[in-house]
Amino acid sequence: MYSQQIIEIPEHDFDLTLKFSSGKVIHLQHRPSNADTNYNGSFDIIMPEDVIICTFKGEELEPSETVGDLPNQHLCQQIVFEIPGPDQPTFV
Repeated sequence: MYSQQIIEIPEHDFDLTLKFSSGKVIHLQHRPSNADTNYNGSFDIIMPEDVIICTFKGEELEPSETVGDLPNQHLCQQIVFEIPGPDQPTFV
């Protein structure tokens, strides 16, 4: 069964916790208070454990490009990761 929810992001700082049926949770942190003239603040996703992240240019699943000097910065449109089940260990 597929369900889509559109949530209006408030203009103030907030945290949102998503709890999955496995019991794992993901925390979303929106911080417009971190905004300056160059960007609109920050949006952090805190995973339940070390999780492998894939970044893609778009829906065609083309690998994203790194940006700048840091290897963990990618220019992407889509972020994909698998949520560990209740008994899965941390990825190594």
